[in-house]
Amino acid sequence: RAISITGSDIFAGSEGGGVFKSENQGTSWISTNTGLINSNVRSVITIGSSILVGTYGDGVLLSSNNGSTWTHSNSGLTNLYVRSLITSNDSIYVGTQNGVYLSTNYGLSWTSIGLTGYTVKALTIIGTNLIAGTMNGMFLTSNIGSSWTSINSGLPTINIECLTVKGATIFAGTNSGVFLS
Repeated sequence: RAISITGSDIFAGSEGGGVFKSENQGTSWISTNTGLINSNVRSVITIGSSILVGTYGDGVLLSSNNGSTWTHSNSGLTNLYVRSLITSNDSIYVGTQNGVYLSTNYGLSWTSIGLTGYTVKALTIIGTNLIAGTMNGMFLTSNIGSSWTSINSGLPTINIECLTVKGATIFAGTNSGVFLS
């Protein structure tokens, strides 16, 4: 479900198997699940010397020892069904089944920044804009969630599964194909 690379290590989050780590470019993998109760990992990111995983039902877990152990990092997070994580500078954004949350202290605490009531499946950042892909289309904020704008013009579907950015182009994976803006 998710992959993140830090240094020479690759971390992969899996459906039902937890987190796996490769120290040799993917030739071999080891399970790194000490402290991880929920093995349904939907997202993995690295920020600084920390690794964060988003689980489906157990929230966010943090490892500060290269994946050897995991501890819960859910302070302020009211929905533990995490679909996506993304980082920009020292900020971490998490998309849940009930909106978007922000952490400015490496995941130690979270604050809701909107889209409450929406299942946020994907997040991406382009410039100073945060874009959220939901089951109800795409939304953009340029003011850290103070306001969100629907950006669905030209999309024949509203179920956004994944997002990525290359240069100034946004790609949206949907249940009806891939679209770009």
